[in-house]
Amino acid sequence: MKHLLRKIVVPALLLGVVLTLLLSLQGSFQQQGDCANTQSGSLPGGIRRVDCSGRAYGLPLRFIKAKDRLDIMGLNSPNTSPSLIGTNATISLNMLNLLVDWLVWSVISFAGLGFVVYKLKMSKSKAKPVKVEAE
Repeated sequence: MKHLLRKIVVPALLLGVVLTLLLSLQGSFQQQGDCANTQSGSLPGGIRRVDCSGRAYGLPLRFIKAKDRLDIMGLNSPNTSPSLIGTNATISLNMLNLLVDWLVWSVISFAGLGFVVYKLKMSKSKAKPVKVEAE
């Protein structure tokens, strides 16, 4: 059991961490909320806050979300063209999705490393010469 733990389980967990971090660079655009609803997040002075898009990172589960916000002046006035007066982003991290993502990549790594160890053992057992004693 210690042999299995040392050879496969611990490296699989570490490889799962590495794969989770590498694949967290994979981002995709996600619409978050209703882009047509510019009344939500209304600020004083005729400024409207629009929350409609963002990026989500992580694979297969999106555990990091970056939600962009645009503050626009003159959006509802027909006489003036809208002007962007500010942007910001809110970053959120979903810990449950992060742990599940790590678990998925650890299980995949465990299966891959187990297969490699099995193949190495099989090739070593085939390579050993068999002694035949003559009577």
